[in-house]
Amino acid sequence: MKYIFGFFFLAVQWSGAMAQKLEIGIVDYYGLSAPGAPAKSQVEACLAFKTGDQLDPESKNIWKDPTIACLKKLPGIKQVKLEGVCCDEQNRVMIFVGVLPHPAPAEAHRSFTLDERLPVELVAAYDTLLGGMMIAIQTGQADEDDTKGHALFRFPKAIEPQRLFAAYASTHLATLREVLHHSRHDKDREVASWVIAFAEDKQGIVRDFVEAASDPSEDVRNNAIRALGILDNYFRQAKVDVSIDPTPFVEMMNSITWSDLNKSANLLVSLTSDRNPGLMAKLRKEALYPLADMARWKSTGHAYPAFMILGRMAGWPDEVTYQRANADRMKWIDAALLEIERKK
Repeated sequence: MKYIFGFFFLAVQWSGAMAQKLEIGIVDYYGLSAPGAPAKSQVEACLAFKTGDQLDPESKNIWKDPTIACLKKLPGIKQVKLEGVCCDEQNRVMIFVGVLPHPAPAEAHRSFTLDERLPVELVAAYDTLLGGMMIAIQTGQADEDDTKGHALFRFPKAIEPQRLFAAYASTHLATLREVLHHSRHDKDREVASWVIAFAEDKQGIVRDFVEAASDPSEDVRNNAIRALGILDNYFRQAKVDVSIDPTPFVEMMNSITWSDLNKSANLLVSLTSDRNPGLMAKLRKEALYPLADMARWKSTGHAYPAFMILGRMAGWPDEVTYQRANADRMKWIDAALLEIERKK
């Protein structure tokens, strides 16, 4: 999906939880700018689907498996991933096709040894929120208030779950931390990564989210990095001096997982707002290719964070970058890359 809340995007992955069929509206790519990547035409030739096709969430492997099998046969490809994301402005699913010529990095060792679980009513409330969120997105009601340092949705089904989250976080923060960092149950860590954002001590939970950003579950990472983006913006608005190390999120821009790119780019929009020269140099060295791919996505909302970062790396004022994002963006991506090259 696409829905814009300031710089922080809510993305709901298309899955079997969505009962209805959806038409493919956009097909976009990442990894194609990396050295050694195949040509776009080679990747397109592997697709077992096209814009306008109807996708059935109950049979998603019909469109995924043949495409992945074909892409893995392309010379030099080490990683492949396809993700369906709901929805564009016409409530059509967007397919993101990722191919990378480098192998996945070795996962940092994380020990999840506890059998700690969250209350079933808390997990049920989280599921209610996600279910309501999908309807809200498709009906244009998914507006969000981030001014308190965490996401607050206004659609009706969000009200009671969010009250429960706030109450639980205020009285059971230690339990949320225990589950988030040590539970062997992915779903409970995912719920904890959302609910802990409601804790009153916003500075205190930054470390929790930074650690959760390396969780092996992409859903946990998604929630944690999104929360960090909201927190960083909140601290900057409140002029609270809290530093978030950008290093792991720059590195994550080379992930094969779409949500890692999406959420890390959103966070990096906030982290680059002061145009720190060291961070700009690190992005130029380590993340220029993925940023270029993302900036070219057809969905302006999803492309905007990467385009904004490229504009800052090129030295453009934010107001100028914003205008160019909505006026011949593809031309301006090439202009930004040329300017960045000159600054080396």
